[in-house]
Amino acid sequence: MRDGTLRWLVVDQPAEVIYPRVIEFWGDQGFTIQSKDPEAGLIQTDWAENRAKIPEGWLRSVLGSLFDQAFDSGERDRFRTRLERVNGETEIYISHQHMEETPTSDGTGFKWVYGDEDPGLNAAMLARLMVALGSDISHAQQQVSNAEADTGNVVAKPQISEDQASIVLSEPFDRAWRRVGVALDSARFTVEDRNRSEGDYFIRYLDTDTGEKIEQQTVFGRLFGSRNKAEPLKLRIHVADQGGSSEVSVQDENGATLTDDTARRVITVLSNHLDAPQP
Repeated sequence: MRDGTLRWLVVDQPAEVIYPRVIEFWGDQGFTIQSKDPEAGLIQTDWAENRAKIPEGWLRSVLGSLFDQAFDSGERDRFRTRLERVNGETEIYISHQHMEETPTSDGTGFKWVYGDEDPGLNAAMLARLMVALGSDISHAQQQVSNAEADTGNVVAKPQISEDQASIVLSEPFDRAWRRVGVALDSARFTVEDRNRSEGDYFIRYLDTDTGEKIEQQTVFGRLFGSRNKAEPLKLRIHVADQGGSSEVSVQDENGATLTDDTARRVITVLSNHLDAPQP
């Protein structure tokens, strides 16, 4: 299925059946699993080198595997998969994070920085997963072509409220819920759980712009797992049905709506990812 930049699979099987097969799929793609939560339907791979970025050539062909071991592409990717139970079926979403090794400003070394997400790569992995779940290649190619040709849906531009603490989307709840979920994944929020019937995504958010002194985690630390001493906030991203539209707001862990600076920062990040350009 496709809706603007969003692509996902709909499988006519329960999530409990699909979940272990998705874990097996990522293993077959050469990824290790960093974290998984069957109850929440979440799977995240560990960082892996993008070997496709290593240039081909006669030297590589001569040295073979020895060259592959020594040569680093300077790029890493990891994928997040989210399974949703919807009317007896399972919706599967894939998003990825990309990092690139770049020179430091003083030219004395290198650092890892986040790069842009590639919707085409997410779509390619969904197509591979479709085949892994039992679809033959020709049928999968046709399904992808049909989805890519479907340009009938216009993606609503998010409208930020006057106090900048909420977003209004001119679309019904189901579509808004889907877009918000993918935006949270793409924006690298840690989603611990969700309750679709109540419209809540439960997230952990590390607010580094408060008045408190916080030891910020470096990108290298995030990449290789060093511990951040700051305590993340537990928040809810609430999607409320407003009839033909939907409102997205930030709540504390008890469900009280927030309009402070933290809420505005979260809303700004979400809005940027909801307003992603068309591919």
